[in-house]
Amino acid sequence: MTDYEQLIELLAERSTKRGQFTLASGKQSKYYIDARLTTMSPEGLALIGQLGLSRLVGSGWKVDSVGGLTLGADPISYAISFASASLPFSPPERSRTCL
Repeated sequence: MTDYEQLIELLAERSTKRGQFTLASGKQSKYYIDARLTTMSPEGLALIGQLGLSRLVGSGWKVDSVGGLTLGADPISYAISFASASLPFSPPERSRTCL
């Protein structure tokens, strides 16, 4: 099984819930996906780091650091940073309000 297939399986097992859910929008859903349950797990971090780094290298971009908005992107940027031995960053709260 490829790393990508393993990550999809991990997301399906850990992060996907079935039932009746009221979403933040107020709409109803039979599914709820909390990707943090995967992105914050050791197995998920290892897979995301390698896959993310592979995609960045394949894009041809010259990347000096990886980061994103706190909480959702933190585990992903940290995983890629670990895989690439680069420095992660998280923008401070006030800089996000300027976007």
